[in-house]
Amino acid sequence: MVHPLYFVLDIVFAIVLIIILHHDHKIKPMVDSQEKAFRLLINWVIFFCLQDAVWGICASDFITSDLPLFIASSVFHFSTVLTTFFWLYYILKYLSDRILTNYRRLLLWIDILVIVLQIGLIVTNFYTPLIFEVVQGRYVPAYLRPLAFFNQYVVYLLISIITFIFVLASNGSRHDKYVSVFIFSLAPVLSGAFQLLYPDGPFYSVGYFLGCFIIHMYVVTQDRDTLKSLQAERKMKEQVKRSLEHIEVHLVVVCEKLLLRHRGIIPYLPR
Repeated sequence: MVHPLYFVLDIVFAIVLIIILHHDHKIKPMVDSQEKAFRLLINWVIFFCLQDAVWGICASDFITSDLPLFIASSVFHFSTVLTTFFWLYYILKYLSDRILTNYRRLLLWIDILVIVLQIGLIVTNFYTPLIFEVVQGRYVPAYLRPLAFFNQYVVYLLISIITFIFVLASNGSRHDKYVSVFIFSLAPVLSGAFQLLYPDGPFYSVGYFLGCFIIHMYVVTQDRDTLKSLQAERKMKEQVKRSLEHIEVHLVVVCEKLLLRHRGIIPYLPR
């Protein structure tokens, strides 16, 4: 039986991500493709945390039947592998102008194959315990459970290698952002390793939550602040330009009047 804090932590993670998502929608309703991909990822991680909370409830003393835990465990293993798609989709959107289209397609196809393999394992597990089984209300790992984790690591490790290459090839503020994306890519691998060793802990939810939080704090927010600074600078330049044009018009008018007065066309007015 898992500790009640299992599902409490999941619910807390989901609430924090909902607050972040609501705040982002409030301050910026219209977003580009990168932020759309990130918001899609956050929505999925919220769902993952909630379904993981359901798993924690089914695996606790609150529910004694084996069937809810078996169904929740199947959904959990499917959700973990589907998370790789949303993770990879965001990375490819963020690096879309730096990765060739053919490589992006190759990575997506690899991820689709991993998802199909996981679905095959889950479906087979309904008849033969390959990944897990439920015995007297307890989740019992089966002999192919490591495979259900390692196939996801293939995708995350590919993402980590790609982002690490960009870390080495960049500098300045761009380098710091790539470091954040690299840590974001490693979070599911590290949390997944703990989840593999300790099934009774919400380590995947912790890793997904920390990954999304890192990206929101050091990439999305900074990109948004940079864009605001550029827009403010552009607005200031436009205002200065309009002011100079206005001053130029007045100077031309004054110069023309002085020239006409000098030629005697416009008499001087008495003071």
